[in-house]
Formats: sequence, structure tokens, C-alpha cells
Amino acid sequence: MAAIRENLFAGALARYRWDCHLDSPDAEGYALQAMRVSYQVHEVPRELRFICVSSLSDESFTRLEGDHRYVFRWQVDEGLIPGDPACFSVGYVRIDGQPLHGASPRATTLHGSPAVEYRFPVSEPRRHHGFHTVEFGVTARKFLGGDREIRVQAYVFRPVLDAEYRLTVGEAIGAQILNTQVSGLSRLGAGGMAHHGQTYPGTFSKVAAHAIFTTPLQTGSSVVFSIDRGHRRPPD
Repeated sequence: MAAIRENLFAGALARYRWDCHLDSPDAEGYALQAMRVSYQVHEVPRELRFICVSSLSDESFTRLEGDHRYVFRWQVDEGLIPGDPACFSVGYVRIDGQPLHGASPRATTLHGSPAVEYRFPVSEPRRHHGFHTVEFGVTARKFLGGDREIRVQAYVFRPVLDAEYRLTVGEAIGAQILNTQVSGLSRLGAGGMAHHGQTYPGTFSKVAAHAIFTTPLQTGSSVVFSIDRGHRRPPD
């Protein structure tokens, strides 16, 4: 077991932080989902890639398994244009606090579905000499429509250590209840989950939630935040 744990930790992302804010629904039923991800890693690839695919199935992502260049993978509804900045955009990418430049959206396909990629080259000096801190911000559209329950889900594409997930919800979303679900986790080791649930008490319980872990999460784990908006009028 010790050897298995050692191999797992070798490629893990340490001090993993996933922060998300959901807000600003429009007349078509789409909201904005702003995300910030940061972590520490010993080896940074020569290129950091972000991909968004327009598809009803997540099977296309299986082609990217094991490719550590793809640090962020996103899926939007079929029929949307992934290359539209209002649909998906990468706001910033930093390594050790220094911004990366030179990435423009590239139209492509993934498993036959339209997609867009952002590629950020990483210079040699930023790839060596111990641990590096990687940080990036992404904004994407999320369809809410007239649904009463909204799910905000985060997947792990590599093992992560010391992970924290945090969600905040804008008043315009109309949240009445905010819950955290951790049944989709695959952890290595017994126990170790520090806490999950609503971040603030009382009337503020519907604006923020979190999940914090002290044991490693394996590839394929997911954290789900569930937003109950009460009775909703069906869309016209």
C-alpha cells in the first residue's frame, strides 16, 4: 500500500483550491460561472491547455486522459459556440505569480464535436527548480432556465492533495437552499475529510458552501454543489 500511495502522490496536485461564483442570469436562462483554480505541482508541462467542447456526452474527454497539458476541461450545451468569449473564456494564467501570455482561442473538434482550445506556452525557467504554483481564472455560461435545482460540479482529472472547494451564489440566482454532495469521491486512506456544507449560518447559509479534504482525492472524484431555488416558473 505504501508503494501505491507513493506512486499516486508523485503526480498529484498539492494545495488544490477550486473557487467558483455563480451569478448574472440573462433573459435566455444562462448564468455566468466564474472559476478560479490554483495548486502546487513539481513538474509543469511545456504548455498549459484549456479546452471547451459543445456536446451532450463527456466521452470525448476520454481521449485526453493522462495528458497533463490539459489543465482545464469544460463542456457546454450542444448548439452553443465554444469559441464565443461569452460562452467560454480564459481570463488569466499565472505560474508563481507571473502571467503567461500569447494564447488565442483555436477552433478544433474533439470526438467529432466542435471545441475551442487556449494554449499557453511555458518557458524553461518556469518549469524547473522545485514546486511551482499554477493559478488560472475561467468564465463560462451555465444554463439555468426555469429549473428548480441547479448542480455545480467539479471533477478531478489528476490526484489532488489538501483540496478545498468553495462556491458562492449571487442573489440574482434566487437560491433558497445550498447543499454539498461528496458521494462521488474516491479517496485514498481512511477518513480524513475535514468538513463540507454551508459556509455561513442562518440567513447567509444559501450564499456559500464548501468542501475541505485532508486525504488525497483520486482521479475521477467529483464534488457537487446543489442549489435549490424553490418554486420556479417554467420558461416560456
